[in-house]
Amino acid sequence: MKEYNIRALVADTLVRTEQDGVFLSEQENAVLDQYSGMDPRDRSFYKKVCDGTYERFIQIDHILDQFSKTPVKKMKPYIRAVLRMSLYQLMWMENVPDSAVCNEAVKLVSSRGMSGLKGYVNAVLRNLARNKDNISYPDPETDPVGYLSVMYSCPKWIVERLKGDWGEEIACEMLKESMEQRGVSLRLRVTDAPDIEALEKEWTDAGIIFSRNPYVTEGRFVEPSGPVNLLPGYDRGAFIVQDTGSMLVALLGCTGEEHRVIDLCAAPGGKSIHAADIMIRHAAGTLGRADDRNTAGIQGRADDRNTAGIQGRADDAVISSDGNMLSSDDISPGILCLDISESRCRRITENIRRLGLSGMITVGVSDASLYHEEYEEGFDLVIADVPCSGLGVIGHKPDIKYRLKPEDIGQLAGLQRQIIDNAVRYVRPGGRLIYSTCTVTRQENRDQAEYISSGYGFKDIAAECADAKLPAECMDRVSDHEGPGLQIIPGRWRSDGFYIAVFEKKTQSET
Repeated sequence: MKEYNIRALVADTLVRTEQDGVFLSEQENAVLDQYSGMDPRDRSFYKKVCDGTYERFIQIDHILDQFSKTPVKKMKPYIRAVLRMSLYQLMWMENVPDSAVCNEAVKLVSSRGMSGLKGYVNAVLRNLARNKDNISYPDPETDPVGYLSVMYSCPKWIVERLKGDWGEEIACEMLKESMEQRGVSLRLRVTDAPDIEALEKEWTDAGIIFSRNPYVTEGRFVEPSGPVNLLPGYDRGAFIVQDTGSMLVALLGCTGEEHRVIDLCAAPGGKSIHAADIMIRHAAGTLGRADDRNTAGIQGRADDRNTAGIQGRADDAVISSDGNMLSSDDISPGILCLDISESRCRRITENIRRLGLSGMITVGVSDASLYHEEYEEGFDLVIADVPCSGLGVIGHKPDIKYRLKPEDIGQLAGLQRQIIDNAVRYVRPGGRLIYSTCTVTRQENRDQAEYISSGYGFKDIAAECADAKLPAECMDRVSDHEGPGLQIIPGRWRSDGFYIAVFEKKTQSET
């Protein structure tokens, strides 16, 4: 295996992420793939320092500007990266000696031909190490937005937006949660008690620490211990990575009696897969057989179209993996998963193959903002998990808060309306529409749900679905606003921020 300096890899990753505009996770994955034989302790250190430094950029830069005569914005990119990652270690990694942090930073700078700056780097870090308790921050009383922005490393405009939509108390709760570490959320696909016990025993024997999700029966939380695909049961499809909020989409909106389902913005496929599992269990419960999807009447075509490579284009044509046009009749009964690009569809296909659902789920390339006449009133359930600002998931996707711009939310809301205008037309009379996002803004959530109910006359049934399927003692944690749909605040239910609205289309006799 190639030799490496773990701190140099961190610094290079931070530089590339900043200069090239790539997502941090993509750059990390590329490095870990390149050094696949990396010692697990180094791997953990690399991830922790990269993620922690990137997540706290605003706070770190605020501190550095107090100890450096050269403002952070004017530093050489590599010096900036070294100082940022070193400050993170000094402030938030108690097991790393301050002396080691300072010495390694000086070595990095010297190794890149910047020996003339090693004295400067050493002085800044050692001064900081001596004065950790003397750092000044914005006054929370006179400058509450500035204080929250620095302490939770979130751009001021996002802080102001959250305060405007939710008030200072809940906005602060959301921002605080975004900095917390939590385990990986999984949804079990095995349902029989003996199978669940066997899987959990495998985890225990492998030293995996896990706990049960108290709000979703099939949910589990696993403490981070390495790549998820190395967990026992992954290869045989015993579980899928899925957040609590995401699980609630199909749990609340899918009855299991559906024959035709369409997921308009499906990648990576978690909600469609969950809907398929619910449909399978429902049919198996009726017939008493858990493994016979064909007999249950819910498996799709036997030619397994998804084994081919995804082909198509993101225009007004919906192309299946065999290159043919798709219509609602093509997937009766079954689920049609659509997304805008081949790469996103390929992610769906990889997941459904691993989980053995290729015969039930058809994947196609399509732009959800474009109307397809052949789908008019053709589906029992339409899932519209629309593109959104993603402010509910910044806890594990910090790129979002740095890349998002104020005008993006309005533009996204316009796109969401285009998708909604199509989605409502695809629902058969008496069928259901699920509108969901992983964000927390009123403009993208409540306002859109009100548009569906008032503009199209759909009945909001989210509350009654929640009453029927969720523990009563949990209901006060779901929604903190009046109006249609359920808003999950980040951290409550140990979940990302999520919004779910479930609607029923009126029949002709009801209109």
